[in-house]
Formats: sequence, C-alpha cells, structure tokens
Amino acid sequence: MRSSTLTNLLVFAAALLVRLVYLAESRDLPTFHVPIIDSMVYDQVARATANGEPMDYRFFWQPFFYPAWLTLVYKTGGTLLTAKILQAVVGALTCLLTARLGARCFDETTGRFAGLVVAFYGPLVFFEGELVAAGWATFLGAAFLLQWLRARDTPTLGQDALLGLVAALAVITRPTFIPALALALTWLTVVRFRKSPALSARHLAVMAGAFMLVIGYVAHTNHDVTGQRSPLPASGGVNLYIGNHPDPCSTLTIRPGTDWDELNRMVGRDKLGNVWENNRFFYTKAIDNLQEQPAAVLRGLGRKFLQVVNSREIPRNVDVYLARDYSMLLTVLVAKVGGFGFPFGLLLPFAILGLAFNVRRVPAPIWMFPILYAAAVVAVFVSARYRVVLVPSLAVFAVAGARAVWSRWSSRNNAKSSRARGPALRLIPVVTVGAVVLLASVPGPFCEEQIDYESETTYAVGYRKHQAGELRSAIVMYEDALRRRPDYTEVSNQLGLVQKQVGNMAAAIAVWNRAREREPTAVDVRLNLAAALVDTGRRVEGLQEYNRALADDPDNAAAHHNVAITLLDAGQTAQAIAHVTQAVRLNPDYAQVYRQIASRLKAQGKIEDARTLEQILSSQR
Repeated sequence: MRSSTLTNLLVFAAALLVRLVYLAESRDLPTFHVPIIDSMVYDQVARATANGEPMDYRFFWQPFFYPAWLTLVYKTGGTLLTAKILQAVVGALTCLLTARLGARCFDETTGRFAGLVVAFYGPLVFFEGELVAAGWATFLGAAFLLQWLRARDTPTLGQDALLGLVAALAVITRPTFIPALALALTWLTVVRFRKSPALSARHLAVMAGAFMLVIGYVAHTNHDVTGQRSPLPASGGVNLYIGNHPDPCSTLTIRPGTDWDELNRMVGRDKLGNVWENNRFFYTKAIDNLQEQPAAVLRGLGRKFLQVVNSREIPRNVDVYLARDYSMLLTVLVAKVGGFGFPFGLLLPFAILGLAFNVRRVPAPIWMFPILYAAAVVAVFVSARYRVVLVPSLAVFAVAGARAVWSRWSSRNNAKSSRARGPALRLIPVVTVGAVVLLASVPGPFCEEQIDYESETTYAVGYRKHQAGELRSAIVMYEDALRRRPDYTEVSNQLGLVQKQVGNMAAAIAVWNRAREREPTAVDVRLNLAAALVDTGRRVEGLQEYNRALADDPDNAAAHHNVAITLLDAGQTAQAIAHVTQAVRLNPDYAQVYRQIASRLKAQGKIEDARTLEQILSSQR
C-alpha cells in the first residue's frame, strides 16, 4: 500500500511539473495573457460577475460549470494566471485518477503507466493551459469512471451521492457526456435491482438527489437570468447546425467576426436577441437539413468519424501546433509528420488492442464510455479540445494493450504458446496497429486544418487590445496579421477603424480602399469607407460607396440609415425619405434617431421636413 501511494504521488508530481514547465515556457504565447474568442467570453463573463454585475445570457450560452468556476477564482482574488495554475493542479489530479482507474481495471503497473501517459500527453497539457473547459471535462470524465467503480464495489449511500454529484458536474461542463453517463448509471441501477430492489431504490434516490441538486440549481439560475429552465447551454442548436450542414466546410470554417455575424443574421432580429429563440431556430434548421438532404448529412457523420479517430489534432479557434513555437516541451510532446499526428496516432491503436484483449475483463460501461462519448462528439462536430476528454480512458486501455502485445511477443514468457499458435497470430497486433495508424492518418487534411490560425490568432489578440483601448498595440497586431495574410479583409476593416480612432483618417481610407479592391463585396468595408469619405467632406464619393454597398446587400439597415443621415444632414430630406423608410423597417431601433432629427428640423423651422419624417415613423409602427 505504501509503495502504491508513493508511486501515485510520483505520477502526480511528474504531471504537475510538466504542466508548470509548459506554463513557464508559454508565457510569451500571444494568447497567454490575452484570452481570445471562447476564452475571451469566459474571462469577460467571469470578471463581470465577480465584480458584482448580475449574470447575463452569456453565462448560459456555453455550459455553466466553467464560467462559474472562473468567477469563483476571480471573486476570491485570483487572476488569469491563478486560474491556469489551478488548472495545472487539476490536470495533475487527472493523471492520479487515471492511475487509480488503471489499477482498478487491471493492476497497479498498468495504472502507473497510464497515469504517466496522461501526464506527458501534450495536447492535454496545452488545453489545461488555456482558459477553456477541456481540462476540467477530462478530470470529471476520469473521476466519474473511477467513482462508478467505487460505487459498484462499495455500494454505500455516500459513494452513490458522490457518483451523482460527479455525474451532474460532468453534464454541466460538457453535455456530450450524457449518453455515456446514462448507460453507466442505468447499468449500475439494473444490476443492483436484480440483487436487492429495496436497497437499490434507496441508493438510487440518493444518487438522483445529488444529481438533481446540481442540475436543478443550474436550471433554476438559468430561468432567473434567461427565462429558460434548462441546465444545458443555449449554443446547442447552432453547434448542431454548423456540424451537420450538408456542405460542412461552409459552416465549420465560419470564423469569428463578420462571418459569424452573418450566420446569426439568419435568425432574424426578432429572435437574435433571445438566445433560446436562437437555439430553437438552429435546431429546426438542422432537422430541416437532415430531412431535405439525409445522404449529405450522413456523409458528414462519416467525415466526422474519420476526424474523431484521426491522429492529428483538429483545430477549432485555437491550434495546438502553433503553441509549439513557444514551448520546447510541447515541441517534444506534440508532433505532426505528414498526415501522422503524435501522440494520438499511437494512443488510439494500442487502446483498440487493449480493448480487444480485455473486453470481457472490464465492465461494459467502462469500455463503452469512450465509444459513447466519441459518438456524441461526432453527432455535433469534432475538434481537439472536445476529443481530449477521451485520453484517460484510452490511456488505460492503451497501456493494457501494449503490455498484452509485449506478453505475446516475449519468448521467455510465451515460448510454448507461440509455438502452439504459430507466428501468424503474433503478427495480428502489428497488422492492427498499422491499419489503425493508416485509418487515422491518411484522411485529410480537412478544411478546418487549412485555416490560417496564426494570422487569426494575431488578429484576435489585436482585437482584444482594440477593445481595451490599447490602440497603438492593436495597430501593431493588425499590421502583423496583414503581413502574414494580406487578403485578410476582416483585419483590414478593423485596422481602418482603429486608424480612424487615433485620428489618422487618411491611413484609414487607404486601408479600406485596398480592402475594397481585393474584396469588392465586403459590405462592412464599403460602409466604413463611405462614412470616412463623408466625414472628410467627400459626400458624393461617400454616397456612391453607400449605393454600391446597397447594390450588394439591399436589406442592409446600417447602409440605408447612413445614407439617410447623410442626405438629411445635407438638407436633402426628400431624397432621404426612401432610405429612412427602409432603415426603420429593417431596424426599428433607428426610429429614435429620426425622432431626434425631426425635433431638430422643427427647431430650425423646417416644419414640412419634420412632419414628413414623423409621418414615416408613424406608418412604421
């Protein structure tokens, strides 16, 4: 027992050291102190709530647990670095849990090596250093499996209460756990009822009570904030839609910014402000796509299966391979050679061997857990940070598989067995590993892998600095992103805006002109360029740009509004009327602006013009 405890402590210490070394090395990573995209939202929501602001819908757009945990860190005086160090500790605990899981499923040696596999698993180390829920989700997955075994072997009310609690935390961290958890808990309940129905009923009540205590709290809080009594996030609909589109690359490559805004415009103004109406809209669209083009959607599922077993780390907003440039340790722990990715390219085939050799030895819910979790991810969309949750369970089976292969190839231990079975049987593991490696390496590169994440990351960091008012730093980051990718229209648009903010209008107009020449249909660029031309006294040129923007996007409320304002300021009320009508129809919020203009016209003695405006506003009610 003492030896086992010492070994587990060494696994924990090694895992924690690896994670702290990575944090120290990656401190120059552009996103280390400047969270972007999902991490940015988590950070902003947690800081606002920790500072006493009421919760808003963003707390329930993504799963509840992570922003709640991050809020607690900030509220107790912690910083972003504190959160990352705590996640490193949680990651080390995941390795410890994996060691205990391997010992319970097989033996201490298997557990020890499985814990070390997780300790040095590069993609997991990377995600535990990011402000995302992947590290916590991996911990809770391993904790559930271990607690399930404990509750099965020692059926006390305390063990069952803890099992229900861990299951609930897993659900509010990553809803894709639900199928695997449902199978495991149902299996445990059925087996127990066969032995003692009365006792099992009490245990089930305690387990369900602990589960519902957490789930009920989240659902109640959600209802208080958004009006929807649900423990699940509101992003489920849009995620299902973009992951199951008949043309998957058209949605899975939608980038944050203008493209994402364009996707949301599908919902319509009456639903856009309500996250649950948004959720229902995209669920309906996903179902419509399945009904209208079932073959295409099913092909997409096959594509996602190839992604979930792929040896490479499929990026989604963040790319683990970019972080290798900032960490020598990660360079060793993560690699991509051609289509082959390390370490998943070795983990998966040996895990499959381990499962094949030991399927009868391990309870079904344990080996079904990674299968059902992977299936749930495939049902939505695949990315490295969602797949990494599989690592602890796969590590246990991979070590068991490697040991089984070694045992069968060891002439000292299996000389008689080898002669009896023949050399052909000894080649089966080699063939299996080779086949899985090919399956996991040949498909692709997928469209998600072909995005320029380096430029996107640089732009995202610049955007955060822009938001924070660090305008000079934002200009440097935007210009760096454009050097990497000169055709990045989104960056050009933002660079023009920040140049305008610092008073360099000539530079802003030059940037927008270049962007317009490269991408004439970029409506936002045209609108900003038009506004800048009007502001600098070039009204005719500005109106021409507005009209070109409207030719590409006739229902653009902002374009109609800006044209109307420009004409009204020029005293051309009659010409502005059509644009006022369209602007208010498309966006009723503009009505207040026009009411103020009408009041100003009255004050100037332009009674007829003011009356005309008021009549338009009345007719649009």
